[in-house]
Amino acid sequence: MPDPHDRRRVLVEPTPESPERVARLYAPLTDRLHAHLAALDTDQLAARLEFATAAQASTDAEIRDLGAG
Repeated sequence: MPDPHDRRRVLVEPTPESPERVARLYAPLTDRLHAHLAALDTDQLAARLEFATAAQASTDAEIRDLGAG
């Protein structure tokens, strides 16, 4: 729907079936990632978790820094 306050923008509103539709679209990717992760041992999973945690913290810090500037 058009944004009533800015004609250049469009507002997107989810419907009750939106989460299920999105899940269906991402199902092939999700299935491949689950299969990949299932093949990893505990040490490999731990390394990936450590990286993902550090990447999230770094991203959060960058967002804060950009917002402060």
